[in-house]
Amino acid sequence: MPESVWWSCPSTCVVSRRPKKVRAGLVWQPPVAGTLKFNVDGSARGKPGPAGVREVMRDADSRILALFSGPVGCLDSNVAEVKAIELAVQVVAEGVWRERCVVIESDSQVALSWVTGLAKRPWRLWDSFASIDQACQTISEIHFHYTPREANGFADVLAKEGVDRSSLFLACI
Repeated sequence: MPESVWWSCPSTCVVSRRPKKVRAGLVWQPPVAGTLKFNVDGSARGKPGPAGVREVMRDADSRILALFSGPVGCLDSNVAEVKAIELAVQVVAEGVWRERCVVIESDSQVALSWVTGLAKRPWRLWDSFASIDQACQTISEIHFHYTPREANGFADVLAKEGVDRSSLFLACI
């Protein structure tokens, strides 16, 4: 498949290991005009086990601007989710997008409650939270939202693929 087709229709390139049950009406929604949306996901095979992250940033026209996946070590799924959020925030803070309004969506209510400070942060992740907090200060406007797994499908399916990678893959336009 030509690369140009992949970037315009990435969902046709996703290979699923098993059929997914999808709740009716739950689909990805593009952000409002002028906003970028980063869908993030982390997964682990085991508790703890090999873990991976996958992220997809799209604009209001649903164009993919950034995509990455890769391993993050031997972690549990909640820690992998925090690592996914941390990596997304760093990519925004270090790139040309830090002057834009950015929404980071995750299907992990636990990780989001830790990142936003609504729940007590585990001490073993203080370095990650410090990194997230510091990077957020350099971003013009950032919001963290929960989205069900079905509406975060592209990142969810591909996060599991990130577990099998030997290194981080990053593509930005």
